[in-house]
Amino acid sequence: MKNIFIPSTVEEYRADIIERTLLDKTIAENDFYKNLAGWVIDRKTPILYEQEYDDEYANFSINFNWLLLRDYSKTKLGPPDTIASLYAVHEFTHMTHRLPTSLSNISAQEYAEDFTKSEYRASNESEILVHYRIPGIREFCFGGMKIAYDMLKEHGINVTDSYSLSLLRPLLIETSLLDEYFSKNQDDATILSRLKQYGGNRSWAIARFNRIRSLFDATNLAQSIGLADGEYEATIAAYEPHIDQEEYEENIIRNVKFGYLMCGLAEPEFYSFGDALAAAKELEGHHARV
Repeated sequence: MKNIFIPSTVEEYRADIIERTLLDKTIAENDFYKNLAGWVIDRKTPILYEQEYDDEYANFSINFNWLLLRDYSKTKLGPPDTIASLYAVHEFTHMTHRLPTSLSNISAQEYAEDFTKSEYRASNESEILVHYRIPGIREFCFGGMKIAYDMLKEHGINVTDSYSLSLLRPLLIETSLLDEYFSKNQDDATILSRLKQYGGNRSWAIARFNRIRSLFDATNLAQSIGLADGEYEATIAAYEPHIDQEEYEENIIRNVKFGYLMCGLAEPEFYSFGDALAAAKELEGHHARV
């Protein structure tokens, strides 16, 4: 972990996180995504960092309210600012789902279920729904590729709500019920095959749970909150951000302590915001192992 920066005021934090995550102004200024960022800022208050170790690129520190800033400057998927913003939308959406942080009182199966449903919601938002919320974005992203959004539209399935997609995606990935319908040409078969690669998420998540449980088994850890599939979209669409300085400081203190546990370090004993800022900088150079 490196380049950890936490602003001293909630106003500075709000501006900083939007500036460094939602680089594409069309996405940043979209009403739904403004609200999505607002919900995440209020409830999770993620701390931004850059990777120090290779495996941090694909870790899941987002579960513990730390957001890796990936470098998309050389991406071939589309304009770098847009692709970086789609990544942020994906991660923000992950954070709206329950992602357990206290692992002492849940089972590996419960953890895997939450993780899988979170991944489905995030993928639906960043791979499909964004193209409905911001018409035209498809024209300059993922050139030469066919994506799930294209496949659904070509079959006349104009699903424009998250809940319907939360029902559809598991059918596509975990069953063969729709394979015949969606496999009539090679392009669709390729997309379907790519989607089904995520069918092993539960077994992967169980193995991961067993590997990291000892880091997060303290009974006094704050537990994650999240939105159910049926309430996610309506809640975000109507959300009004409201975090104040006191809440901001409390959330940062919580998240810095999570950061120490992510790195396999003893949870530090501090209660002040100033101590949290200093402790966060001490994490630079340590390895996020989640």
